[in-house]
Amino acid sequence: MQTEDSAPFEEESEPTPSFKLDLRYFTDGKFCPSMARRRSKRAFELFLAIAFESLNSFGQPVQLTHEQLCDACGVPAETSTARSTISKLLRQLREEYGVIDFQPVRRKRPLIELRILGQDHGAVSVQSYVYHDERWSSFRQRVFAKLGSRAFSAEYMYMIAKYEAALALHKNGRDYWFYPLEKISRDYHVSPQFACAGLRALVQLGIMSVNYGQYGITPKENEFGRANRYYFHGFEATVRREQELKQLRKQFPNEIDQALKLAPVLINGATVKNVSGICDLLAQHGTLSVQQVFDSLKVLPVRSLKRRLPYAEALIRG
Repeated sequence: MQTEDSAPFEEESEPTPSFKLDLRYFTDGKFCPSMARRRSKRAFELFLAIAFESLNSFGQPVQLTHEQLCDACGVPAETSTARSTISKLLRQLREEYGVIDFQPVRRKRPLIELRILGQDHGAVSVQSYVYHDERWSSFRQRVFAKLGSRAFSAEYMYMIAKYEAALALHKNGRDYWFYPLEKISRDYHVSPQFACAGLRALVQLGIMSVNYGQYGITPKENEFGRANRYYFHGFEATVRREQELKQLRKQFPNEIDQALKLAPVLINGATVKNVSGICDLLAQHGTLSVQQVFDSLKVLPVRSLKRRLPYAEALIRG
């Protein structure tokens, strides 16, 4: 029986899963970088799904259903080859890439665990990590699928951009990060072409924006010299942008399609601000005048700061 002097009973709070995915998966050339070099898109997607479930289970072995595994890497679960495809991908992740291990279970999918974190399930302290708290699903695949051949590089660079943005905020208190492609290539063991394609694709989706060059501006402590400034907005930005573009379509039904075709000429592409501004120009000045100005911007270097909406507006109105 509790007295007035006794302390009230306090229920123990449940532990919170740790979503710290060891950065070594991306900085050790034999792990995820090997998937990037071999263009193993499905294997990478399956690894991200398994990693999330494992971290969500405190590093314990997890058992995903056939449907969950198929959904993670875009394999139609109902096809006759689905089970053999998933089995092949799991063997690749274990034997070729060395990122997981698993124990067979009769008539069920195996018990899977992340391999390089040690056998004590989280006992090894992770010093540098990617905060992987997002479930990889078919919805994300559909968004990235809009990029065509650049989908995999965008998925891969999404994880790296997320890490670098968080590091810049924590270490230097800034909302952008500097990183020349040569340094990305060296540190993450991917080609400059792969990194460039992925980062540009993220900008196209609205997940990230970039200020090119920064010539004449010296970064703090001159850490990388002249480089691009990358701003990471997260995957949620794609959903917000689609909703805002739908509103613009109602506001400018006759101009929106042409604006979406012209927007990629500008830095950061089809942002809501760019598309809205182009719609205004088309409504006020007509398609021919706006098209001529944007044709002139196309010949400028990609990094040219003139490839911005205010410069286009000045040319048209001047």
